[in-house]
Amino acid sequence: RGEDYCQLATASKTTLGPAESIDIVSTAKNSDIKSFVFKFFNLENLDNENKPKPIMFTAKTPYEIKKDLTVTTNTQTVTVNFADLDKPDLNWDYYMPRPKKVKIETYFIDISGKLSKYDDKCKVELWVNSVDPTPTPNSSCTCSTAGVCANTCFFDKFTKDITYSNSIKCNLGNDLFRSPPTAIDKTNWCQAYYRTKGDANGDGRANFIDYFYYVGARYGAKLPPTVNVDFNGDGFISSEDRKILIKSLKP
Repeated sequence: RGEDYCQLATASKTTLGPAESIDIVSTAKNSDIKSFVFKFFNLENLDNENKPKPIMFTAKTPYEIKKDLTVTTNTQTVTVNFADLDKPDLNWDYYMPRPKKVKIETYFIDISGKLSKYDDKCKVELWVNSVDPTPTPNSSCTCSTAGVCANTCFFDKFTKDITYSNSIKCNLGNDLFRSPPTAIDKTNWCQAYYRTKGDANGDGRANFIDYFYYVGARYGAKLPPTVNVDFNGDGFISSEDRKILIKSLKP
């Protein structure tokens, strides 16, 4: 519920890097707006209804920028700096919770105190290029003799449209490899936190090298024992693994 005040919101660019800033211009249909409220949401931190949760840089306090004016108007510009968003989101239970995919919604308050409703035309989305340090592998994260990664292992997973095994496995057959993987190789598979987003060779990213390994394995090529293309952890190489890799490779 709320008033139909939104006309348009635009951003000067959609990617925000270190030391950079962007300008967001929000425009209302009417000229008696006394306050503009810019609310920030984390597009990777979803609730049970798959809606983005508010970003919180202070515990239990959604992050927003509010501009209160003494002269009413229909348009307002706010500048967002990289440093404003390059901080842990305390509302995100994640190992490196600096928001990357951010949605900013604008709301308008008129001179009588009436608040506008949400309107898709008055939101912008941006990518924040913050750089998180690579997590230190947990020494207790190992591949068990049963071929399952210990529950102390951390994996960076997609939260929508991907089905992962309840326990991430480390038990691919020796016939897939140039030489049988050792126990150390298998533990390294478990400690590759980005494997569940398509990182086959454990370098912390998913790229076309990983895609090359996946395609090779599907067509009978032998893999190095350091490589694992079972991205969803079910112990098989299937189209589900390709789905994960393609999702990571898309811009």
